[in-house]
Amino acid sequence: MSLGKVLVIDYDEISCFLVERVMSRNGGTGQLSFAKHGKAALDLLEREVFDLILLEINSPFMEGAEFLRELDRLQERRGADLPKVVVVTSSVRHTFLEVPHHRIKGYLPKPFSDRHMEFLRALRQDEGIQEVSP
Repeated sequence: MSLGKVLVIDYDEISCFLVERVMSRNGGTGQLSFAKHGKAALDLLEREVFDLILLEINSPFMEGAEFLRELDRLQERRGADLPKVVVVTSSVRHTFLEVPHHRIKGYLPKPFSDRHMEFLRALRQDEGIQEVSP
């Protein structure tokens, strides 16, 4: 099952490479786009529709919590449902728990791997899985 159009928001080039490699190897996406920070991602979301967002919550330019607030504003302006967000983080799990938000559908610890694809496919099918253990 394809994940559809996926937007990856991460400033780390190695992490982006791993996401691309794992998804390619697993036939995971129809289109994969990258943004180095939340502002660039919001610009993309103004022009394109995505099915899923992978968000690195710790970003040097725009923190994940700020991005999520802006994503809500975008949805209000647009009046349409925007994609589910999965938080990808290199920090400990408590960072994920400190950013409560209805858009966050799960937590994926880095590095991104083949095991994460099961989680993302289940999320696309709305099976309600909340976390993938490291």
